[in-house]
Amino acid sequence: MRNKQLIRQWQLLSFLSRHPNGVRVADISDFNNTPNRTVYRDLNALEEAGFPIFPTMSGKTSSWKLSEDNIFSSCTLLTDMEIIAFVMFSHFSSEIICSLHSNAMNTLHEKITSNLPANKVTILQELISHLHETYPLKQNHLPQRKIDKLDLFMKIILKKLSKVNSVHGDDN
Repeated sequence: MRNKQLIRQWQLLSFLSRHPNGVRVADISDFNNTPNRTVYRDLNALEEAGFPIFPTMSGKTSSWKLSEDNIFSSCTLLTDMEIIAFVMFSHFSSEIICSLHSNAMNTLHEKITSNLPANKVTILQELISHLHETYPLKQNHLPQRKIDKLDLFMKIILKKLSKVNSVHGDDN
């Protein structure tokens, strides 16, 4: 595979970003399924390239971590307000969402929350609970035929997007 080293190093940075207290080289090795020596080479290359990573010691155990102001925290894909808007939209639109859209919303929710600090996930869970209690949803609010039409429309849109992606080489 072309660019295997670059992909592995990007995955390494992403892995470090999910472990703010640091990660042992052995754990990185297991995650990337690479020898420890390769992990050290990748860490050193990233450090030399200017990425904000550094080794730490805790007792006799050494680990590597990203600095507090790392690229993943400074280049956040979504702002807090955008995340809140997504949560509220997904709640209020769930009574009209077809099965295809529902799966996509669940996957998106998992991706967003898996990259958030635990304290933010807790706050979002409080928001979701509050929305469910304060604004209970009506089930089957739309007639089935309209839900089926929405489902078909989404499949058509997905096909169109798939064609565009294949022309541009995207894997989405």
